[in-house]
Amino acid sequence: MTHNGRAIINATLNDSRSLTRAELQQKYDVAVKEGDYARLVIYAGTGIGLVTKEQSVAEILDEVETQFAQQVRLVNQKLNSL
Repeated sequence: MTHNGRAIINATLNDSRSLTRAELQQKYDVAVKEGDYARLVIYAGTGIGLVTKEQSVAEILDEVETQFAQQVRLVNQKLNSL
């Protein structure tokens, strides 16, 4: 397999199963300096440009839950005004 739903599979992704985050970052930094594009993250698909910050799954789920609750409140307000 050469890709998944978000990014092209590369050396960084393959190493992520066996290296710590610090080790991955170090390898990535060296690759950037040396022009080794095998470690650069290349996103594919319609979500390009939509990712603006790095978050854990827990943070993403908390954010989605908060946004959902806000939307439910708005719908309730509209329904109550009918």
